[in-house]
Amino acid sequence: MLTGYDVHLLCGVVKEFLRSLDEPLVTRVLWREFVKASELSDPEARKAHIWQTIGELPQANQDTLAYMMMHLQRIAASPACKMPKTNLARVFGPTIINHSMADIQPIEMLGENRKQIATMEVLLDIPSDQWESIVRQNENIYGGNDVVDPAIRRSSYGTRGLGGKLMTNGMMTPRRQNTIYNPQKGTPNFLKPLF
Repeated sequence: MLTGYDVHLLCGVVKEFLRSLDEPLVTRVLWREFVKASELSDPEARKAHIWQTIGELPQANQDTLAYMMMHLQRIAASPACKMPKTNLARVFGPTIINHSMADIQPIEMLGENRKQIATMEVLLDIPSDQWESIVRQNENIYGGNDVVDPAIRRSSYGTRGLGGKLMTNGMMTPRRQNTIYNPQKGTPNFLKPLF
């Protein structure tokens, strides 16, 4: 139960978790595809391109992104919340979408901020039942178990490791965490979707 905690504290914890990941949820390899999709003027083409790009994300990224979008949509729809989707996109775009490169120059960073917000708005406009379909599909694939055999996970590709391959077996790993996947112990809580 989180009802007794300050909303700003909870928001800060979620943002800190997202910042602690080696890769943003949309991954740097797919960053340009997400941005490209958000810049398409035809709504149907934009929807098709963004949906295809979401499908290329590693499983853990898909699940966490889906849970994040559904949760943020509930926040935007809440009468108690004074933040519409556009404001939520400004707050969470920098941590969910992030930048195209890990070591980005300040001048490039400014140019990418607008793209982060636009891409986040497109993700927030995807109906929640479509996000739910990702979660249901992934539960069906993996049987709803908390422990997933790393051999059946897709690899995540990014900026770290030999040839740019993230050595995570498809699981997101915070930089500051030094936990190794252990099938007997199950998936650590920080690797499960947030909501």
